Amino acid sequence: MVRLKHFGILLLLMAFSGERLYAQRTEIRDANISAMVNEVGAANLEQIIKKLVSFQTRHTLSDTLSKTTGIGAARTWIKASLKSTVQQVVVGYRYLMIPLCKLRMAEELQHP
Repeated sequence: MVRLKHFGILLLLMAFSGERLYAQRTEIRDANISAMVNEVGAANLEQIIKKLVSFQTRHTLSDTLSKTTGIGAARTWIKASLKSTVQQVVVGYRYLMIPLCKLRMAEELQHP
């Protein structure tokens, strides 16, 4: 009888608590996303950083057309990496004209 009384009190508390009780839900995970997340790790990030360092300088005034150094080589490598990894995404360059009035240069640089 004591157990039944405690059970009744428990039911009343659950009914008036305002919290809803749910059964455990099963998550459905996308296999492609899981694979991409699993690729991220310390060794992979270190490899990417070493590759970017190999281009030497990557500042905005570095060579934009070089295949081996500077921002040009870095952006070419990044574009190729993205294209080979994700086929559904369109990868390209955006062209901007940036005035360099603060840099003591009277010309404008074109950054593809």
